[in-house]
Amino acid sequence: MSAICEPTVAPTTIPSERVIGVRFEVCDYTQAVNWLIDAVNSPTGELRGRYLCAANVADAMMAKHDPQFAAAMEASDLNVPDGAPIVWAMRSVGHNIRRRVYGPTLMEKALRNPTIAAKRHVLLAGVPDSRAGVQRKFSEVNWIGEIDFWFNKLDAAAYDDIANQLRELEADYGWVSLGGGKQILFMHELAPRLNHGVLLGVGAAFDFHAGKLAQAPSWMQERGLEWLFRLTMEPRRLWRRYLVQNPPFLYHWMRDLMQRRGGAIQLVESSPSAATR
Repeated sequence: MSAICEPTVAPTTIPSERVIGVRFEVCDYTQAVNWLIDAVNSPTGELRGRYLCAANVADAMMAKHDPQFAAAMEASDLNVPDGAPIVWAMRSVGHNIRRRVYGPTLMEKALRNPTIAAKRHVLLAGVPDSRAGVQRKFSEVNWIGEIDFWFNKLDAAAYDDIANQLRELEADYGWVSLGGGKQILFMHELAPRLNHGVLLGVGAAFDFHAGKLAQAPSWMQERGLEWLFRLTMEPRRLWRRYLVQNPPFLYHWMRDLMQRRGGAIQLVESSPSAATR
């Protein structure tokens, strides 16, 4: 059974917006880094850790259809918009947000911050050579440990063991590299078992920083085309995420926008089976 994890009051006040019903904070890199600095120094009001999700369209769509995943995102202390369509949706309702908060870039900006770098950091999941590559690239960071595990084999005892390791290490930041929404479920389970610190789900950031995966050129990222670059690099793994989930997201976004603006256009929702044919 999933541990109950209620959101705490954020150490820094950041406005939020609902995008297809999912909460995202309207923030940039500077605000997110400042939040991370404050988060390890501000009491949560209860003995538990916090967690940050760098969430994208795939995560928003999963939350739309999976109540357990939706609860995990809602309980997150900070959901940064790691996806150009999320940012476009925020702009469409009047928010002055320039660009997304990309997980790998947020990780780099945070670790290059001297205040954060001096804290106690642990890498969770990923593969050994990627974790080693991250530590080589950010050699100035106070790395105090690594924790490896198989997500599919985690049970309550395994979560307790990971939490005990983090508490013994007195970790301030735990960087989590799991894909496909698994890291959000993982952090939702783990955070209530901690008494301090912030967990950060950054997806493939370990592989990017270790040089194992190529990142899209900056001009593609700035124009919302990273999905096309990644699709050409990993078509078998990513085709469903981009070609099946993105169109339904656009539908839900436009429907919500019409409802907000009092539009009279009625959209007919297709069945789930039709969306995947």
